[in-house]
Amino acid sequence: MKADNYIFIRSSNELNYFKKLFEKGNSTLQGAAVVIWDNSLAPFFEENRIKYILMETYAKKADFDSIRKKTAELIKTFPHAKILGNKTLVQLLEYEGYSLWWFIRQGFYSDCLKAMKEVCALKNLINGNGINHVTLLSDEPYFLEVLREAAKGKELSINSIAASKRRYEKPLDFLKSKYNLFFDLVP
Repeated sequence: MKADNYIFIRSSNELNYFKKLFEKGNSTLQGAAVVIWDNSLAPFFEENRIKYILMETYAKKADFDSIRKKTAELIKTFPHAKILGNKTLVQLLEYEGYSLWWFIRQGFYSDCLKAMKEVCALKNLINGNGINHVTLLSDEPYFLEVLREAAKGKELSINSIAASKRRYEKPLDFLKSKYNLFFDLVP
């Protein structure tokens, strides 16, 4: 589906914001293609006969075996490279004779793998559709960096309608909500 603008909808919060824009007849939506991250977001688009692209289609085209191998190789090598004061990351994270690297290694591997999968899927989407302009309904820094990495070497214009800025009137409100969530879970 070729369009001038691609609107990325990755969560139910972003879908709810899109619905508000849709109801108001927002001009941002005119001639735009919608890209959704999973099938759970599809019913609204099907009910309103809005064509959409399912990100999963492009994720399936990625060579995940190669991604896993490259990520594992990165995790094996980079913590042993000298980075600061002629010390490795493993050495810098040492505490009482034990490196804390080994405690965070698996989580770091999982995060790297997730990011690499997303980059490859987005790269397939961007290249497959000749995308030049994207509108995001969030300004999440992680996703912006993944998108920029996927678009490396291409001219991609990114417009962010920052939903997160609307959700929290004051910057500290975001931190308070995280604080309350954590301490509500602790007995």
